[in-house]
Amino acid sequence: MFKSIDGTVPNVTVVYLSYNTKDVLRNALESLFQYVSIPLHVVVVDNGSSDGSQQMIREQFSQVLLIENEKNLGFAAGNNVALKNVSTEFVLLLNADTVLKSQFDLQLLLSNFEDETVAVVSPRIVLPSGDLDWSSHRGIPTPWNASWYFLGAEKLFAHVPVLNRIFCGYHQRWKDINTLHEIDACTGAGMLIRSSAMQKVGLFDEDYFFYGEDLDWCYRFKKAGWKIVYDPRTELTHLKYQAGLGKKSEHSRAFRYFFDTMEIFYKKHYRSTIFGWFVIIGIRCIRFLKGAVHASK
Repeated sequence: MFKSIDGTVPNVTVVYLSYNTKDVLRNALESLFQYVSIPLHVVVVDNGSSDGSQQMIREQFSQVLLIENEKNLGFAAGNNVALKNVSTEFVLLLNADTVLKSQFDLQLLLSNFEDETVAVVSPRIVLPSGDLDWSSHRGIPTPWNASWYFLGAEKLFAHVPVLNRIFCGYHQRWKDINTLHEIDACTGAGMLIRSSAMQKVGLFDEDYFFYGEDLDWCYRFKKAGWKIVYDPRTELTHLKYQAGLGKKSEHSRAFRYFFDTMEIFYKKHYRSTIFGWFVIIGIRCIRFLKGAVHASK
C-alpha cells in the first residue's frame, strides 16, 4: 500500500509506466508537478529500462515512488504492479509520453465522479498538431464497428449525418468532441479511474502485452454497468510513438502487437458469434497483407 509523500492524504494516485523513456518521462513528470497542485501519490513503474530512467527518477524526483521490474512485463502487467497496491479513491493513468499544460485541470476531471455511476473519465487528449487523438474517444469495437473501420468507412462518412452513426461507431464520430458526454472506451495513455469500480471489475487483463488492454478494460466496465465519460474541458498532449513499443523505430513490432491483441479481444468477447469470427479472419488477412507491405520496404 502506497504511503503519503508529504504528510497529507492524497486522494489520487498517478501511475506512469516507463520502458526506456527517460527524456519524455522527465518532461511528463515536470509538467505534472507544474500543473497539478492537489496532493498526489506519484508512482513510476519501470519495465526493465536500460537507458538510465531509474537513476533519473531517483536523482531528480525524490517525491516519486519508483517500482523496478526486472524485465519488460508489457503495458497491462506493468501497470497492474502499481494498480494492485493503490489505496487512494482515484487513479490517474498517464503514458510517459504525455505532457500536461495549463489546460489540464485534475479537479475538474474529478468533479465527474459526483455521478456515482461513473467509473472512468478521459480528458481531451490531443496530438502535438492539436488534433484530437481519437483513441481517447472510442466506441466498443463490435464486429460491426471494427469491420467498417478496417475497411476505411470512417474516413468516408465521419462528417456525413446519419451515415456516421452507422459506419463510424469505432470512434463515435457523430458526437460533438467539444461537449462533455459518455463514450464507450478511451485510452490508457490518459484515463482517470474510480478505484472502487476497478476493484469490482478487476485489473488489466495480462493476456494483452501491448495495445488492446484499455479497450478490454473499458468493455468490462461498461458491461458491469459503469459509465465512461469524455470531458473536453481539460486536456493533455500525447506525443505518441515516444513510449515503449510505440517508438517509430519499432513500428513494425507495434503493428504486429496491435493485430495480435485485437484478435485476443474478439476471441475473448465475440468468439461465439459468426460475425466475430468473420472479423478475426479479416484481422488475420489485413495483418498478413500489411505485413507483406512492411517487409517489402
